[in-house]
Amino acid sequence: MPKKETERERLMQEAREARAAAGMNTKRTFSEWFENSFRPHFMWPSIIALAAIAFVIFLCADFIGEKDPDFTLTIATVGLFREEDAAELKSLIEETVGDVNGDGEVNVVLDIYITSVSVDTSTDQLGSGATGTNAVSGTGGNSDVLQAFDITFMAEEKNVLYLLDDTMISRYDEDYFEYLSDYGFETESAVFYPANGIPIMDRLLASDDIHFWFCLRGWRDTKRDDPEYIEVYDTAVKVLNAIIAAE
Repeated sequence: MPKKETERERLMQEAREARAAAGMNTKRTFSEWFENSFRPHFMWPSIIALAAIAFVIFLCADFIGEKDPDFTLTIATVGLFREEDAAELKSLIEETVGDVNGDGEVNVVLDIYITSVSVDTSTDQLGSGATGTNAVSGTGGNSDVLQAFDITFMAEEKNVLYLLDDTMISRYDEDYFEYLSDYGFETESAVFYPANGIPIMDRLLASDDIHFWFCLRGWRDTKRDDPEYIEVYDTAVKVLNAIIAAE
């Protein structure tokens, strides 16, 4: 035992003996217990345990606080697209979809990916499925954004309606998208519906130099009989119809 601890114990023992000689209570006081038992042996383990409990409570609260969106519109562009400028579009989508998941709230998410990219017209540069010319590639931070977009496109089952600009529509073959004519949309392109020229979109898009296109990601064959998955596509078609019809 360190010298200071030994000295403290000796003084505490003398104090107890003095109290006993005077007929006083010889039980250890709280300060004696804290100084001689709790602090040297249990203080740090207790602090670590409390910190761990607090962290678990924080994670649980964060998980419980997260709510699935009723609808997500995924946007990818090389230009400027700010969510705060899209309040009118978001409000229209909220009015159109309503409370799809029944949690008592209407929650629409604009999932936005903004990057600057290079276009290589001679080689395929994507491992995510794009073939042919004009494959979009990125470097540095751009590559991270494009990879995040790829993950969303390939893995997020409820993200089916996309708004892509001229550059981003070349990232995947048309085979990755639904034929819009199957859903009653008339357009020159089989899979891309022009956003430019739609009144609500013209008010939103920052520049006429960048053309945007709506598209529906292709169905997963394993989900074609899943009622929830069918509802996701029905909702996406409803939203696109509402956007086209909006003045």
